Amino acid sequence: MSSSKEYLDFVLEQCSGLSARAMMGE
Repeated sequence: MSSSKEYLDFVLEQCSGLSARAMMGE
């Protein structure tokens, strides 16, 4: 990653995806 912000955005995106899947009952 070229910057901390890009890395954080990436991590937040991954967390959001996992949370959405968990809430769907998966």
